[in-house]
Amino acid sequence: MSEKEANAATQNGRLRMARELADMSVAEAAKRLDLTPQALSQIERGDRRRERVPKDLLDQAATLYDVDRVWLGMGLGAPREDTAGNAKPATAGLAPTAGITVPIRGRAAGAILNGFAFDGQPIGLCPCPPGLRSARGIYAFYVSGDSMNPTHPSGALRFASENLPLRVGDTVVAIYAAPGKSVRPARIKIFRGRRNGKVILEQLSPAGTIEEPGDSIDEMHRVLTTNELFGV
Repeated sequence: MSEKEANAATQNGRLRMARELADMSVAEAAKRLDLTPQALSQIERGDRRRERVPKDLLDQAATLYDVDRVWLGMGLGAPREDTAGNAKPATAGLAPTAGITVPIRGRAAGAILNGFAFDGQPIGLCPCPPGLRSARGIYAFYVSGDSMNPTHPSGALRFASENLPLRVGDTVVAIYAAPGKSVRPARIKIFRGRRNGKVILEQLSPAGTIEEPGDSIDEMHRVLTTNELFGV
């Protein structure tokens, strides 16, 4: 693997690639991101204390460097489009399937504790991972809240299926009933089964289980694994 390919495979490396693409020095970028040059260099190198780049920094950097936010955070697609509107080749480890996109249906909602708002209409599109090119009922969403840290940190892009059957132990998007409303609250949890008419869900941070009345949840969709994204 070349140095460029290695950089493109991590958030930290893509942060460095984006800065270099914007032709900015570490000192200039750090000043505009409200960091010290030393701190920015440490983040770009990916030291052990910063294995993931903070979401707010990814947001700021995507704007500052004029690169695609999904590419910077997840490594999908291309960092930019060229002047003719064509996507430049992506070098990330998780290469998208050319020409195929997946709708993004989840958006952050601060009023919902440890959740996000699930909209029936797409709020955006992202490139399709290679393992999902023939799948149906697939959508993407951004995680909001820290209840599934460290496996699913806030700001991470995840993919879910409306069609695949659920199994006990699966990570799911639980979509809650909201009669008369087009946007429903949703949470990412681990499905632990059903008991006495209730749905048992587990979260990681803080660790614990939640028992929800069965009629309070409209749908549960399975969150796809890394192996499924790669098709292995």
